[in-house]
Amino acid sequence: MSIAKKLLEELRSDDELRREFVKEIVSELLRDRRLRIVALQALRREIATKQDIDDLRKEMMEVEQRLRKEMEEMEERLRKEIKDVEQSLRKEFREEISRIWDRLQSIDSRLSKVEGILSLFVKVFIAFNLPILIALIGMLLKLFYSTP
Repeated sequence: MSIAKKLLEELRSDDELRREFVKEIVSELLRDRRLRIVALQALRREIATKQDIDDLRKEMMEVEQRLRKEMEEMEERLRKEIKDVEQSLRKEFREEISRIWDRLQSIDSRLSKVEGILSLFVKVFIAFNLPILIALIGMLLKLFYSTP
């Protein structure tokens, strides 16, 4: 087994030893200017700067504005579609009411004709049956008063 592997095993198994080892490395890192620069450059790639955050905020605001605009456009399209459907329904409703009104007028006209026919029928019935009725009443009266 290599020395590096043995060292890693020792560091993994002993917490106190690992802490001491890290302290030594960090103290050496902080003392040597070149090592600090290398470490800071490596960290700089991972750290977000104020400019990065400002750029992200700006981008987020642009996305928000774009989403708002899209939502307003969608809302406008939806309003237009609803208005179109409403107008279509109103037109169909008016047409249906017109058809119903025409049908009612047709029924009213036919009912007036039936009333006229019934009126004529009653008059004809009375005209034909009145003389018969008068004759029957006369015969009944004659029978009633002629019997001793």
